[in-house]
Amino acid sequence: MKNRYELINEEALYAKNQNILKRYIPLDIRRALKKLLIIMKDPKPFFIRKLANIKSLRLQKPKQSISENGVSELYGKNLPHFEKFFSYWLEKSNELINNKKLNDTKYSKTLLSANEILMHKPTLKFALSHELLSIIGEYLGTAPSFHSASLWWGKAGEASAGSPFFHLDSLDSSCIRLYVYLSDVDEGNGPFCVIPKNESLRFIRKTGYIGNA
Repeated sequence: MKNRYELINEEALYAKNQNILKRYIPLDIRRALKKLLIIMKDPKPFFIRKLANIKSLRLQKPKQSISENGVSELYGKNLPHFEKFFSYWLEKSNELINNKKLNDTKYSKTLLSANEILMHKPTLKFALSHELLSIIGEYLGTAPSFHSASLWWGKAGEASAGSPFFHLDSLDSSCIRLYVYLSDVDEGNGPFCVIPKNESLRFIRKTGYIGNA
């Protein structure tokens, strides 16, 4: 955290880019205003997505769900098109790593652009499947919109691999990220770490930090 935060009064960490107003406006008000401003930029899609989500969940409830703390493991075999999607990218990622000679490189690499990834039809079908969107929509309380896809390769123990420090994504008023591992991951080779929602809220209430955007 040393390169992103500074210690204030030995009690709380503050993001360096925060000004005095941000430090003293109550966090709940700041979060509500931030969400309201995002919605006000284009309110029509917000209400359309709300209604679409209600209709979708009435038609069919998802078989899996995301916990209230915002962190859950989903079972791929229960999701449409997952096996074709997974087997293709398992083979493709190994091919790309070998072709680009990444085994000796130091940092994470984005192997393909989102457009290249989504040209694979089973991947697009998986990402837009009713079951997956229902799981996400039930948690968010609104019909989700697809933002992007990435294929990453990285080495365990590299501090510059991805986003190694605590941060909050600010893509929308709310967002969900879905990670699919193409190789086995355990404590010894760089597991992805998340902080549950309740712990995140404790942190941001103490620091005043509510995202990078």
